[in-house]
Amino acid sequence: MADALDRLKNRQRPTVDTRDSSIIKPDHDDAGTQNPSSPDIQISTLPDSKAPPSLEVKNTTLRLETAIGEELQSLCQGQKICREVFIESMFLQVQADPDLLDRILQGAQERQKKRTAVANHKRAVTMMSRL
Repeated sequence: MADALDRLKNRQRPTVDTRDSSIIKPDHDDAGTQNPSSPDIQISTLPDSKAPPSLEVKNTTLRLETAIGEELQSLCQGQKICREVFIESMFLQVQADPDLLDRILQGAQERQKKRTAVANHKRAVTMMSRL
């Protein structure tokens, strides 16, 4: 087993040539001839522009009741946003309003009890069917 692990750790990775990913092709090719297909458009950056800050995100699985998930997806598609951004925004709004946070947590705890009861029932049915 250790031998296979050593081979994986020490394997040679193939090298790949870099590719030109520029949007505008140069006016002249490598031979120095004029490139007729190059556009006359000049793209420049604004002097005051800054690169957008990078966001660190984590992929998670979101399990929702079917009807609620469909309604949430429909709402988000209508607003041209993703569910994750919507949930992040709701969370930030709720954090700013302690009364709303308390009401939502109370409702969430009730929903959690119902989900746990359903999961326990399903588990019991499965165990009984195996006996």
